[in-house]
Amino acid sequence: EPTTDMSVLLDTIIEHVPVPNVGTKTDPFRMVVTMLAHDNWLGRLVNGRVQSGCVEVGSKIHAIDLDGNILEAGKVTKVLQWRGLAQEEVTMASAGNIVSIAGLSAASVTHTIASEEVKEPIKTTPIDPPTVAILLGVNDSPLKGKDGGTELTTAKIKERLDKEKLTNVALSINKGQGDQFEIMGRGELQLGILLETMRREKFELSVSPPRVLFQEKEGKKMEPIEEVIVDVDDEFTNVVIQKLTLRKGELREMKQISGKNRLVFQVPSRGLIGFHVEFAADTRGTGVLNHVF
Repeated sequence: EPTTDMSVLLDTIIEHVPVPNVGTKTDPFRMVVTMLAHDNWLGRLVNGRVQSGCVEVGSKIHAIDLDGNILEAGKVTKVLQWRGLAQEEVTMASAGNIVSIAGLSAASVTHTIASEEVKEPIKTTPIDPPTVAILLGVNDSPLKGKDGGTELTTAKIKERLDKEKLTNVALSINKGQGDQFEIMGRGELQLGILLETMRREKFELSVSPPRVLFQEKEGKKMEPIEEVIVDVDDEFTNVVIQKLTLRKGELREMKQISGKNRLVFQVPSRGLIGFHVEFAADTRGTGVLNHVF
């Protein structure tokens, strides 16, 4: 029968969804960092859900990496908790609360924040390594400064990249040769978002072609392989299969979904560089392409 609120849904959730497995307030404080934020006054903020125990302002804590190494120790200077769409300062948070904690400068995503008596980290999935790299530098073309850009120097670029590193843990930024910076990330999309953001912030940049990062495992050179899922109409299926096969892709699955053909490939990351524009032209803008490492 019609209702005027969501009480029926909430009652159903309470009845059928298991109670979250959190520790008690008397257990030692433990929390896995899931996100980072930065505040100009507080410094680095580590965000996560309190796994067990309580944390309050002034508590002594330390950060533990996935291998059990203690990275740093410190005191909690602020505890922030979400109330609706805003964060409010609280004096204490307990198991099950999602909080932001200030007081540590080196802790990052996947690290365990815990009270001093805790020595073992909470098991979690490590951050995937970067797969693509580019070189970034100042705009040294004859048209420098003529396109409305105002951030033109190496110092400004370095300052912006240092700011990005504070919260974007999937990016790895190193100093390259001369005035260049090597930026390594999780694919073209992530690097493209950074470049477009900087362009809108009035930066003028010179960017190298992307290159794929290889790894050595057990004496063998390994390259990143991505799962590519393509949804296309019948008339474009053959050309997509042909193009991805030429790029060293392997067709693993093909089926019909909602009137379109779904193709599942495994393709090396280097084979996907520059493919999006070609794919859009081949499918006349009707195809859908997703890929994940």
